[in-house]
Amino acid sequence: MNDEQLMLLEQLGISQADFERMQTLAGVLLVVTVVSFVLTLWLARRKKLNMGFWTFMVLLMGPFALMAILFVPAKESTSEPQA
Repeated sequence: MNDEQLMLLEQLGISQADFERMQTLAGVLLVVTVVSFVLTLWLARRKKLNMGFWTFMVLLMGPFALMAILFVPAKESTSEPQA
């Protein structure tokens, strides 16, 4: 960061150490969200659930969608016996 940006942060009451902690937190949250996105969609496919709905849910709720999908039962196969 340049001096001008540091001065602007100081005017807002944010030190450089605080800013670095916020960057670390944002990075961790991004990684957790991406991992939950992948796991939620993997579980949705495995449980034969609506992928579009669960994609929307994970984008809206993040890691909470992963916890929610764990409680959703899998859909039964709707294969009809052929005569």
